[in-house]
Amino acid sequence: MFPKSPTKRALSSPTAMRNAKKPRLAAAAMAGARDVLGEGRWKAWPAPSQNLKAARVFMKECAELRLPTIIVPDKDADGLSSGLILYRTLRGLGLPPELIHVHFLAKGANVFSTSERARLEGLAKSIGGDSGMDDTPGEVRVIFVDQGSRGSPPLLQPILKEGRIIVQTMVIDHHQSDDFPEASQVLTACKSPPICTSSLLTYLMCYPLERTIPESCAWLALLGIFGDLGPNEINFGDVEGDWPVSEEMLRLRDTIKVVKKKALSDAVSLLNAPRRTPAFNVWSAWDVLLGADGPSMVTESSELRNLRSRINEEVERCSRAAPQFSKDGRVALLRIDSQYQVHPVVAIRWASRLKGKDLKMIMVVNPSHHPDPNLVSFSCRIPANLRKLPETAQPDLQRLLKEYGAKVDDGFLARVGGDYARGHKQATGGIIPGVEFELLVSQGMDVSTKAFSRFGEASVDGQKKIKDFFSKG
Repeated sequence: MFPKSPTKRALSSPTAMRNAKKPRLAAAAMAGARDVLGEGRWKAWPAPSQNLKAARVFMKECAELRLPTIIVPDKDADGLSSGLILYRTLRGLGLPPELIHVHFLAKGANVFSTSERARLEGLAKSIGGDSGMDDTPGEVRVIFVDQGSRGSPPLLQPILKEGRIIVQTMVIDHHQSDDFPEASQVLTACKSPPICTSSLLTYLMCYPLERTIPESCAWLALLGIFGDLGPNEINFGDVEGDWPVSEEMLRLRDTIKVVKKKALSDAVSLLNAPRRTPAFNVWSAWDVLLGADGPSMVTESSELRNLRSRINEEVERCSRAAPQFSKDGRVALLRIDSQYQVHPVVAIRWASRLKGKDLKMIMVVNPSHHPDPNLVSFSCRIPANLRKLPETAQPDLQRLLKEYGAKVDDGFLARVGGDYARGHKQATGGIIPGVEFELLVSQGMDVSTKAFSRFGEASVDGQKKIKDFFSKG
């Protein structure tokens, strides 16, 4: 399926952007050379410089060689905005829209699954034309963005013809990982703190490639930032802060002043709505975003607003679940039952309210979201009060989950594989067999009636005891 061709309005600099002030480069100069990306302290930020250069060559070759290119973005606001930055950059570099294909994964699938590999191989063959080899496509490029990273066989087989690779893949990501798919060019931010979102990484990679990108895609970079980190995580332009003060980052700061935080936050929640519904029609979010020149055009979508309203009702229903606690008091477990993907939202909601002496992780499990009834989906977040700690002092939930998994038996971690404890240290989750999850709960974390005494120790909003919170309705 081809995405709609972008309108002239969408590809040009947005009207609001033309009225924005130019980045205050004097502030960058005051901060010193360390705030010039690619130099000094920021030599390897937002990713290693050699990988950024290689990614830019990959993008330019797609356009210069007029290669059919498949963009495979994740379905959330960060993935969608990253995908559109790539799309607009390729168009700006001269690649015709009929050669750019956007592919969304099926519900419950990931890029490492056999079913998605088959779908992508079929798409590559259909768009690659005749290479002169039996069942072999012509040269095709594939860009996976914000899909998570792990060691794996090639995401697509890098078929060779006369010594030349026919199918080449690039992974753009920011999720924590020490291993990556074989035969893929990788651009990752996960080893370059402060770790940026996929949208910011993509924006900074594309920034020098085409003259319209800095202004036309600044708000898209912000969408992903707001979607993954929230509106207050990055204090743009703070020379005393953890983030760089550079031309690129100052441009984003000035863009926020024009498009406004509320509009960005509203657009994020609307774009996230389709993927959370049972229908999983991510194309509806993409189509709205593709035709928008700013967040206000996203917030005007009646379709997305209706979907968000239905999701909000489901979140309210599922948030009434009462938590159980692990014997050591480090985990609060909530069980919900919904075909909607609301377990991450419920986890975030409870993480913002629940506090406990030893509490490290809010875990929400949902057995009804995944199409396979034998699998359960779960999301984990750290309590919001612990986010005030330095990043090195915050709980590492991925490590905590692996610790509990190792207590089940020696084979647990091998059985659940790469779909367990994926994502980020402070925001993780997974999809594993229900029988394995119950072993984790009972044997790994020891969540049982014996641990229910912890229920009386936790508080909601740091004031009301949780037992009173539920007993009084």
